[in-house]
This record gives sequence, structure tokens and C-alpha cells, in this order.
Amino acid sequence: MKLFLTSNIGATIHKNGLRIPGQIDNRWGFLTRFKETVKLTKQMIYISSSPENSERVSDWFDNTIAALDKAKIHFERNILVNGQNAMLLGKLIGQSDVVFLSGGHLPTQNQFFQDIKLKMQLSNFNGVIVAQSAGSMNCAGTVYVCPELPGESVDSNFQRFRPGLGITDINIIPHYNDNRELGLV
Repeated sequence: MKLFLTSNIGATIHKNGLRIPGQIDNRWGFLTRFKETVKLTKQMIYISSSPENSERVSDWFDNTIAALDKAKIHFERNILVNGQNAMLLGKLIGQSDVVFLSGGHLPTQNQFFQDIKLKMQLSNFNGVIVAQSAGSMNCAGTVYVCPELPGESVDSNFQRFRPGLGITDINIIPHYNDNRELGLV
């Protein structure tokens, strides 16, 4: 398996209050390395950060496909995985060349990944994983969970360390500069 840990690949930008397709960011060579690494493009699955059917995640999914298309990377099938079709995950992973792990609310995604047994589902995957933001954080064996929502940092039941996918032993804090400016880290 090949793993890309990212904060944001640039697939979605905000313009006039809308989320629209962007350009895949190649400032640090992501696009170049991704193109070199991806050998097959039959199927890409995009695993949501939540079991819910979220408009936000659907936009990220659609924008990722459009941004990849702009970069001349086309998959025959693109499938968004959330709670509605997660029961098919084992089969979908077995047929996929690339798995994207969405960004989103880290604790919600962590619980969703545990519920769908994603760690076990990925254990024999030999393709490419692109993890973004919360998805990157959840790739660690033990995930450090930064409080993201009001009240999480003072909640005595908030779990700061949770089991992750165990794909890497690296813990990252995506969007560090943005979060530092907001006083979150």
C-alpha cells in the first residue's frame, strides 16, 4: 500500500459562499507523486467522515472527482462510502485502486471508522490511500484528538487519545497554521 498524508489537496475551494472544484495542489509534489504512484484507475472510493449522508462530504467528493479530472486523472468508477453503503466496504475496497479518506470532524470520523471496521477492511489493501485532514490523523495507530468544537476541550469525558487505523505511527495536526491563528493549538 502507498499512503499520502495530506491536510488538503486543493480539490475544494470556497467562492461566493459555495464549495467548488479547485486545482490539485502540487506545491510539495503531491500531484506529481500521485500520478507516478497510481497505476490503475478502474475504481476510486471516497470514505466519508461520517455515516450520515452529508451535503458537505458529497461536495468534497464531487469536487475531488472534478479536480482529479482537471489534472487528467480519471477513474472509471467513483464511489462515496458512508453509512448507507458501508456494508459493501469489503467488496468495494477489494475492487479499488485508490481509497480517499475524507476530512471532517475527527472524533466522528474515528468512531465511524471503528464502526465499519475500516482498519481490518484495509489490512490487505495494496492500492493507494490518500488521507486528508481528519483522515490523515486517523491513519495513526493511536490518534491524538485535537478539540475542534466548542466545549470539547473542557468536556471531562472527551477522549484525547483513540485507536486509529494503524497505517502509520505518525501523528499529524493538519491546518496547523490556520488552527494556531484561531488559538486552537
